[in-house]
Amino acid sequence: MTVTPLLRRTRSRIWLRLLVWSFYSLLTLLPLRGADSARQTIAKAILEEDADKKTALINSLIGQSDPVIPVLLTSWKEDTIFSARSTTITRCP
Repeated sequence: MTVTPLLRRTRSRIWLRLLVWSFYSLLTLLPLRGADSARQTIAKAILEEDADKKTALINSLIGQSDPVIPVLLTSWKEDTIFSARSTTITRCP
């Protein structure tokens, strides 16, 4: 089978379109990974030992409207949040 120049050009355009579409899809899906949830941020702040980093983590919650934020911050202030480290438990807190 002989490949004509027109067919060769069409194939290269298809590959180029596929490449551009793949790149565009990758760029649009990257932001979906997103930042940590409020619960994860508070957990990191609780476990953080450096006061400046802890303050920065808590300040990063400003402007978020997650209803769990005041509950968790109140629980943290009242020492009712506990962290457990175990080799068998993979999810904590």
